[in-house]
Amino acid sequence: MALERRKLSSLGKILVKLKKITLTQLNKVLAIQKENPSRRLGDIFLELDYITRDDLHNALALQFQYPFINISKYKLSKEIIKIVPKEIAKRYKLVPMNKFKKILTIAMFNPLDEEALQVISELTGLKIRLFVSSREELDEVIDSVYK
Repeated sequence: MALERRKLSSLGKILVKLKKITLTQLNKVLAIQKENPSRRLGDIFLELDYITRDDLHNALALQFQYPFINISKYKLSKEIIKIVPKEIAKRYKLVPMNKFKKILTIAMFNPLDEEALQVISELTGLKIRLFVSSREELDEVIDSVYK
């Protein structure tokens, strides 16, 4: 399943537009990231207390153009969880949420991970509907539902 190519805005621009950070703060964070390119912008914003986790999640959902869900508050059935093996869920940071006819709804940290979407699509034979969720919540949910 190839993702349609979407034109994504940068996380920093989204946060500025939402008035969560200033241009000065964005430039500081970009300078920090330039020194250590493997660090994620969102993590730097959080470490500097420029934004809250909710701010980050909302901005990421806008950036990815998918709705955000607090997966820890979603009731997951045992039947749905069985659709995706624990190893796949952990590797790609995703959780199956619901199945309706030929559509599987999943929450995942990176909805642009084409490899993950291809694996899930081939594994299930279903079309995929996406929600964005936080890494931390996905890790907690995966650990609690896959016992």
